[in-house]
Amino acid sequence: DYLYTPFIDVPASADSLIFSFDYAYRFRSNTLSDTLLIEISDDCGQSWNSVFYKGGSELSSFDTTWANFKPFAPQHWKRFRSNVIPQVVGESVIFRFKPINDL
Repeated sequence: DYLYTPFIDVPASADSLIFSFDYAYRFRSNTLSDTLLIEISDDCGQSWNSVFYKGGSELSSFDTTWANFKPFAPQHWKRFRSNVIPQVVGESVIFRFKPINDL
């Protein structure tokens, strides 16, 4: 399943388009790996380019052995931030999030 954002207009004069989000994830297993893929399209979803792709220990935001990790403090979160304007040719963009659940 994908989660799609609304279309975002990109002015022709834009010199940056900052894509930013926060995430929290506890790594649990070397043999099973949850992954998060985020892609961008500037042609109404005809083609997609990866903006973010992390899984397993690389996705981990906080090192803990808590069985039922629930992020409640600022240090449990990581922020991803990127200027995606180099990937944009069209007049609008859409992002899609795909969680890949392996555990």
